[in-house]
Amino acid sequence: MTDWTQTRELRLRASVLAHFELPWLGPLPEPAPVDALLQDCYRTAGADGVGHWVMPDSARREILLEAGLDRARQAWQALTTRPDTAEQQVIDQCLGHGAQISLDGASAQRTQAVASVARWLNVLGVPLPSEWELSTTTARAAILSPMRRLADRHFTGRAALLARLANDLRYTPAITLIHGIGGIGKSTIAARHLLSAADSGTLVSYVTFDHGSIDPAQPASIVAAMCRQLAAQLDESASEQVSRLIDAAVDSQRRGSYASESAGRSLGYRGQSDGLLPELASAVGGRRYLLVIDAVEEAQRRGLSAVLSLLFFASQVRRILAPAQVLLLGRAALTAAVERELTQIRLEGLEFTEAVGLLSGLIADLDEPPAGVDVPAAIGQVGTSPLCVRLAAGVLARAPQDEALRDLALTRGAIEGELYRRLLGHVDNPEVRKLAHPGLTLRRVTPDLIRRVLAGPCGVEVPDNQAARWLFEKLAAEAMLVDRVPGADEVVHRADIRALMLGRLSEDALEVAAQIHHAAVRYYRERDLPAERAEEIYHRLMLGEPAYELDRRWRDDAVASLLPSMDELPAVSKVYLAQRAGVLDVSDRDLITAQLSTQRDVVMQRVQRLVASGQAGEALTELQRHQDQTSDSSPEIASMWVEVLELHGDLDQALDRAEAERRRAAQRGTSLEVFTFTLHAARLLERTGRPGAAAGYLDEALRLVRELPASQRYALMRLRLIAARLGKDCQAQSDHRPGRSMPACGDRRFKFRGRG
Repeated sequence: MTDWTQTRELRLRASVLAHFELPWLGPLPEPAPVDALLQDCYRTAGADGVGHWVMPDSARREILLEAGLDRARQAWQALTTRPDTAEQQVIDQCLGHGAQISLDGASAQRTQAVASVARWLNVLGVPLPSEWELSTTTARAAILSPMRRLADRHFTGRAALLARLANDLRYTPAITLIHGIGGIGKSTIAARHLLSAADSGTLVSYVTFDHGSIDPAQPASIVAAMCRQLAAQLDESASEQVSRLIDAAVDSQRRGSYASESAGRSLGYRGQSDGLLPELASAVGGRRYLLVIDAVEEAQRRGLSAVLSLLFFASQVRRILAPAQVLLLGRAALTAAVERELTQIRLEGLEFTEAVGLLSGLIADLDEPPAGVDVPAAIGQVGTSPLCVRLAAGVLARAPQDEALRDLALTRGAIEGELYRRLLGHVDNPEVRKLAHPGLTLRRVTPDLIRRVLAGPCGVEVPDNQAARWLFEKLAAEAMLVDRVPGADEVVHRADIRALMLGRLSEDALEVAAQIHHAAVRYYRERDLPAERAEEIYHRLMLGEPAYELDRRWRDDAVASLLPSMDELPAVSKVYLAQRAGVLDVSDRDLITAQLSTQRDVVMQRVQRLVASGQAGEALTELQRHQDQTSDSSPEIASMWVEVLELHGDLDQALDRAEAERRRAAQRGTSLEVFTFTLHAARLLERTGRPGAAAGYLDEALRLVRELPASQRYALMRLRLIAARLGKDCQAQSDHRPGRSMPACGDRRFKFRGRG
């Protein structure tokens, strides 16, 4: 056998191994053609953590295409050692037995292995699933795998609730909201229910507003997410139909959307999902469907209109895709006016015995279960929230025996933060431990961010990309702390952990956190993709930068990505983001804490929204609350008081306030304010039957404004005064014409006038 023939044979044997070492290929000739054999190969770490040689897919295709099936089988049979991997099992089944590869009931690992091998083994014509079957099965596994991780074998309790949801899905599909504090188990229940439904043949979709790409105010974005998942669950023809709908939904979302409230308190969509849901129903063909929508608190944060929009969309899904169940998950109940068909279920902690069983099971699964743990006493200290119980188990996994219960002897309010610190204290690698806690400052962590952003502030030596990669892989292995983004060199901190700990981090490592924020701003400032600009803005918001700095870097398309992190921001930044987004509510406490000027702008936006929806009484309540909390006597708020009182029909009160504010403004010498309240008073005098007094106010103001500098603001005010005075003259002339009636120019439709 010539050297070239020997090399071809060895390369063929290497091609039918998932990975290899030289001795596995059989006896090598002397001298061994190692360089020729390995000319295309690369070395990488396998699942066993050891580096092995791998033949690239492109080279495998060429080698196998030339050799053919019979020679490939002969090469495979000549092998004496094969790796124990999922990919090799697929190769062995195809070449050794020639059996058809079935994906029915296949695990995600098995499905991924078949898809990986099929990319090159299909040139031999072996019985592999079709490309469409592989893609849809892989996509289906991507949907269900996160649910399976959530609903692990330690899931306990909630039997009655799960039975209720299953019964509703089977007989009376409805819209249900499950709400409760973070970590209470909402997503786990939804995962269990979704998996059970999928196993019984029900079509399923899971969407969450935690992802910036899915916007509660844009139903087309929800439809697009639904379609992406449904395409993996339907036959080929229906799947193609649904895939075409994705483009239509994305195009509809790109064009923009808005909702308008009808008299019945339901929202109708214009230009959003018209035609999408009926066409989706056609593709689904009457099959039972379950839609889970998580993080509903993001819609609640935007106010009543967004909540009503979401509920209307849910009712449309339930009606058009019938039989369809919609399960909503959120942190708080919907206390405002909501659809009658909505059922709300408050989720509390586990039953005490269930929590004891959960902690006992978690402890028993530890490699070295701690001895002498009084589990009921531990549950008595940490409470029955599933998150607290799991965190307690994480601490007990490595804590010294004599201090475990002491660590657990904390008030419930502090248990989350304390247990998280204990977890960090027991991360094996000291360098990873240094990164983990301050690393919470970043919303996402990559090898490059470790090297260029985290390393310096955290005091970790990261000399090159290889070191950054090693640290990243170690951090990614800490499953209690982070989740790895599928298919990317990126991890995100678990949302429940980050929500609990970010505030504490600011207290414990304030300077380090600030250094990381500044480093992140510098890092992302060098990039200009929308997602990266959103990260830059996030870190600027966390630093509480002033509005003029934020305005310079602002992008409107960053809003959706920033909203899920709003609770993390300092009060002044929350208010800034709410003002920029224009549709958000912020808590009263945040308003009080924020700068008064910014706070004032947000209150004015809130009042304007209430007035626009016909709720003048609620707007007055909002103004009164603001005054009680801040004693804000600004002219902007005073002007709004006058206009809302007028709209509410309290004309005398509105006039009294306008005249009082006019006097105070005159005493302060603020001319524009004098003119603003003069206009208010003149309009109200006319509406209360005193047109002569109104004309006198306007004439006096016009005399004053002529003596002021000819600036743009004064010129605009003069025009407003002239228009109001001319309106008086128009009305007077109309009153003297028999048979004609003309509304006073000052008695026009209510409209906010801003800052004058």
